[in-house]
Amino acid sequence: MQLRDLIMKTILIVDDSTTIRRILQEALSSEDYIVLEAKDGHDALTKLETTIPDAVVSDIHMPDLNGLELVSRIREDERLKALPVLVLTTEREKEFKQRAREAGATAWLAKPFDDDVLLTALRRLIG
Repeated sequence: MQLRDLIMKTILIVDDSTTIRRILQEALSSEDYIVLEAKDGHDALTKLETTIPDAVVSDIHMPDLNGLELVSRIREDERLKALPVLVLTTEREKEFKQRAREAGATAWLAKPFDDDVLLTALRRLIG
């Protein structure tokens, strides 16, 4: 076992649905991730002012500051440029996926999602 395997990773989950945040919290906590929660894009940006997690998992459709706008704002911040961002959405159209990629999303996962698929995607992004 290497030292990096002993260090817990922090994930910021961003979703306006309390239910989805709870599902993500349970899935990530079961793998010993430290989970921070934000209820929308503005809340996420506030948290990112003081904490830089190992990755962000964000919904796309949220009021006020949606997920695509959040990803763009993250990419504009020099401190956060390399931060992996996994977007979750019910959208399945290629055009929407392309818009997420253009905004700077690192990976894409469709809702509903399987916990194992989510965890595998995060391991690929952050180790």
